[in-house]
Amino acid sequence: MENRFLRIFIYSLISCICSILVGIVFYQEHVFVRTHYAFQFITIGLIGSVFFSILRFGNARDAFAGLFALFIIQFLITRPSSAMFILRDIGFIVAVGTSIYLFFVSYFKKGKGGGILAPVIIGALLGACNLIVTFVLLLVGRHSLIDNFPALVLNTVLGILIGLGIGIGILISNKVVGPKSA
Repeated sequence: MENRFLRIFIYSLISCICSILVGIVFYQEHVFVRTHYAFQFITIGLIGSVFFSILRFGNARDAFAGLFALFIIQFLITRPSSAMFILRDIGFIVAVGTSIYLFFVSYFKKGKGGGILAPVIIGALLGACNLIVTFVLLLVGRHSLIDNFPALVLNTVLGILIGLGIGIGILISNKVVGPKSA
């Protein structure tokens, strides 16, 4: 497959679909409800998939510009109603960007991209980043960590599952799209 933009599109599409399918397995139709937390399988799945695809077939500058553009789109879709929700959205964009970038530079670029551990690594990284962001948001909002322990667990689990979906999509995409310089 020669066209770089077509590669990015197909890679992103497959990875996002895999994220959504994982969400459907665990949260059924709630994945498609914009106000439900399971909607992250669509938003974060799309953002992580596109960001990774641009890193893979483009460059870091374009990928981070795309990440910013996707944040703006997410902002318009989710319509945060307060400063805390805006901070939440920024935090989770940073979480997905950090986890995907760390996976890309530490694992994928080193020739291990097609490895079966890719979904587990992305899931672990995104879960850890979501845990950190949730912890910081609870501290900034002056919320009790003990009372909000379920939020810490939920966002960590969501990160793991979304990361698994994106990672499975990366494995499948590697087979469909082929190497970077086909």
